[in-house]
Amino acid sequence: MYGSSIPLALYKAVVPRTYIPLSSIRVKGLHTHLGPYIGPNTYVPGRVQGLKDQITSPPLCHTRANHAHALRALPLSVDGLSQAIYNYNNSINGTFRLDHNQRARGRDSSPARYKNPNMALDNEHIQDIIAHASKVLERVATSDKPTSALVYSNRFKCLPPKAEGKRSVGVLSASFNPMTLAHVTMATMARDTHDLDAVTLLLTVKNVDKSVFGASLPQRLAMLQAFLESSETAHWGQTDIVVCSHPRFVEAAQALGDIYPTDVWRPTFLLGYDTLTRFFDPKYYTDIGKSLETFFGLAEVIVYNRDDVTVNDVDEFIHTQSHGYDAQIDILDIKDQNLQCASSSEVRECVKSETQSQAQSQTPQSADYALPRATTARLCVPTAVKEFITQFKVYYATR
Repeated sequence: MYGSSIPLALYKAVVPRTYIPLSSIRVKGLHTHLGPYIGPNTYVPGRVQGLKDQITSPPLCHTRANHAHALRALPLSVDGLSQAIYNYNNSINGTFRLDHNQRARGRDSSPARYKNPNMALDNEHIQDIIAHASKVLERVATSDKPTSALVYSNRFKCLPPKAEGKRSVGVLSASFNPMTLAHVTMATMARDTHDLDAVTLLLTVKNVDKSVFGASLPQRLAMLQAFLESSETAHWGQTDIVVCSHPRFVEAAQALGDIYPTDVWRPTFLLGYDTLTRFFDPKYYTDIGKSLETFFGLAEVIVYNRDDVTVNDVDEFIHTQSHGYDAQIDILDIKDQNLQCASSSEVRECVKSETQSQAQSQTPQSADYALPRATTARLCVPTAVKEFITQFKVYYATR
């Protein structure tokens, strides 16, 4: 019974007063695991009709493969379930197994292959991530209304409402093509200074200004997950990877309600200065006044200075261009000039230029077709992302 560690983890995690969000039940087969552990005192939002009945109804799927698929697609989880899900999926593949005695003794349950950030990424695991991400993206892309979906979470906690106010989730929306150390700094600073309950790395299916180039969207999501699974984020709190169907922030704020119920959570969007200027540009709106009213009714903003833009410059822009919403915009100063200038485009160009000469003389499949170690060392990206770029030859020049 305890071989996969799922039942015991659920038993410990699903306790009276556990908050179960609406989106949980959308995953086919979830109630197969939750059913035996839902007690009469479990907290369920009043607006969710018949949620307990759906959870405790007869199972919809019985095979291990279907269970694994359902668990990988889980929108929200209970405290402690995220790691158990990860262990369960790997136990199915025969790559990792943790029994309940090990968990009870408090051993670290992360797969060994992610302990050392310099170890090669597991190719099969990465391909599984890409396949799962592709399915999630396809589902979200077909939605006519703003929709979001959770791709991965390092430790999702279904927290009940606060006695006063709402829980805060920092939302870092970017193309992540690739993720840079500047992105990491933005998320870390916001978490440290604003007491965030969670951070979301948000990737939109579409971009208002750009078409998809460089890494594919599934590859970008895989890079983000490789980063969250690495030892680099061992000290991080809850961090989620989410995809959204629509590109504008007002639509993203609405779509995030699918994952973070608006009666419990309030998003705080983390924006660089250049993104903030686009956010207040009327050309992106049919009615900017109405759109901003909707957005700031749902969310807050933290903005960061970039490049040669000072905090005073940012503050002046907010006071003159924010349409009266300056009280809902906070400023954080990235003091490290190197991080201020770190950009995804520079990483892509660096990788392409360093592999250009090799591309002329060798095929991309050649084992010798590789990024020089010195170049890899100076890429301003997390170690796990460097490994992904070099191992899967992302952004490499081609003939």
